[in-house]
Amino acid sequence: MSPDNASAHDVLSDNNESSTHRTTPLVVDTQSSQVTVADHEQMLAPAERLPPEILTMIFGFCPDHHARIHITHTCHAWRTAALHCQSLWQDIDFAHGYRWAAEILQNRAPSVPVTLRSEGWRTSSERLALVSQHLGRTRVLHLAGGETMGRWARDGGLSPPAPLLETFAFYSLSNLKYRLPGSLFSGYAPRLRAAAIRIATPPPLLPLSPSVFAGLVTFSVTITNSDSSDPPIKLDGLLDTLAGMHALKKLDLGYYLPDATGRESRAAVDMPCLSTLKLRGEISSCTLLLSHLRIDSQAHLELHPKCTEDNRDIAPFFSALGSHLRPDHTGFQGLHLTPTEAAFSMNRRFYDTLALHAWREETSHPDLAISFQWPQYPHTLSRDVIHKYCNMLPARCNALRTVTVRSEVGWGVTVDEWQDLLEHAPLVQLVKAYEHSSLSFCQLLYRDATSSDDPSHRPRCAPALKFLKLYMPETATAWRLLIDCLAARGKCRAPVEELSLEVNEMDAVVENKLRELVARVVVQRV
Repeated sequence: MSPDNASAHDVLSDNNESSTHRTTPLVVDTQSSQVTVADHEQMLAPAERLPPEILTMIFGFCPDHHARIHITHTCHAWRTAALHCQSLWQDIDFAHGYRWAAEILQNRAPSVPVTLRSEGWRTSSERLALVSQHLGRTRVLHLAGGETMGRWARDGGLSPPAPLLETFAFYSLSNLKYRLPGSLFSGYAPRLRAAAIRIATPPPLLPLSPSVFAGLVTFSVTITNSDSSDPPIKLDGLLDTLAGMHALKKLDLGYYLPDATGRESRAAVDMPCLSTLKLRGEISSCTLLLSHLRIDSQAHLELHPKCTEDNRDIAPFFSALGSHLRPDHTGFQGLHLTPTEAAFSMNRRFYDTLALHAWREETSHPDLAISFQWPQYPHTLSRDVIHKYCNMLPARCNALRTVTVRSEVGWGVTVDEWQDLLEHAPLVQLVKAYEHSSLSFCQLLYRDATSSDDPSHRPRCAPALKFLKLYMPETATAWRLLIDCLAARGKCRAPVEELSLEVNEMDAVVENKLRELVARVVVQRV
């Protein structure tokens, strides 16, 4: 058999032979340290005989630069293979320092597409100059910085063409008033598919360059601050920008959205590919955008409207939301609704919690989630929201499979509100309830399951319910209520199959009783 046709097994078995059968002589240099048998065996080890191409493929599984630096210090062969493989050094983070980034760009990855990340208040001008210099071969660009970065962008730091750029994130960490220049990438970024912008800017931010943003698949714009009485985003400019994004699938807008004054006559923009829509801002602005975007009811909606104290804007909001339902009235595939009181939420720095990688894929599933965050009049708000939501839908909403209700500690959705909500979703299989909303939900299950003495009685609310995820107050009354409602559901032939609980402490007797009633119980102690 020729050496080219030798199997991997032959190569490995050759190296596993006893040392008594090796014919390779040991060479001892009398002028240096003596070569030991162990040194000789190490040189003949399988790892030492791997070709550089295989070594670099293995090195590619290392998670970060630190691990790859250790590789270059292992031995001469590994160092040579690693340093000559440019793809190992394509992801460049300026957190390791300017000299490190310059070394990688100029010597280790001089001619391959790169990912550049420069994030932090003290992003220096020399780092940013390096970004401008290599923008033409940048595939992913993440920038987050303060005033230095803002002045650099304003003065043309992002003006060079970006023919390979696929992902662009620009996050301002200061309130410096500036906007992205009209000469962004010289209007040439044909591969750009994802953009996330968080900026404090005077109006108008939009419209953006159509030649740069026309091919976007995901688009996120967040305005963090505005001292002007005019909205930073003009409705006409925003709609003109969105109208040119024919392939857009994910749209995330917040928090200073267009004002609703005098804009009702503008034609709606058709967005046939949109699968995820996130809006955060005044409820009137969210209503305005919902009425000017034509989307499919199969889209996943995540809405965070800031409600007025008297809740007068809730009805128009749900009217605009209902206009997107299909004629067959199946309801939304996914709706996450988090109404908040404007008086409180205006003082919160929402943008501090934003994820930098806003364009990453998210699992979309039939899901309704309603959260109430610190409203001034919680019970009034929850009643109005759930009532208007139910009125928007037909008698039966067969699209929903998951319902989540989250509320702050100290209050929750009532039993009757739970009933109104679940009677419109007969195919719900998973319910997630938080804090005091979980108690009222358990009360509903018990009341519904024991409402008749008929042995053939079936529950009216959530008859298809199989999975529960509860965040329970840890009191003896709460545990007794949970046990009773699970037992009642089992007797009326609608048992819960899986129960997930997040608790601090749980009595062993209670846990054993729950396991008797539910086939699978998952307890997460925090």
